[in-house]
Amino acid sequence: MELGFVRPHSVDDLLSVSVDGPRDAEALAAHLRQHGTWLEVVAGIDSVVVRFDTAKLNTETASRQFEATLAGKIPALPDSTELLEIPVVYGADYGPDLDELCDRLGLTSDEFVRLHSVRE
Repeated sequence: MELGFVRPHSVDDLLSVSVDGPRDAEALAAHLRQHGTWLEVVAGIDSVVVRFDTAKLNTETASRQFEATLAGKIPALPDSTELLEIPVVYGADYGPDLDELCDRLGLTSDEFVRLHSVRE
């Protein structure tokens, strides 16, 4: 996992690190939650941000702890075979602009739903 350490200049209680992608961000966030006394650990698309308690740690100490954790081995997340199904509802209260969108696209609502739900 390639890490790039960044400390935002404008926020005194946050530290962040850039990573290669969402999977690395999730793995690093899980590791940081287990190692350290961070108030919050948030994984993004290509970064992880931690917030620390400024009453207990100054920025330099927090940065050293953060960097020390990053210097260790970050275990990869196990592969998941879990299927996550997200129901999608179109039109009415859930999509009041569906008819307008379909008019602009020159599609019927049934055509739009079919195109939107087709598997690639």
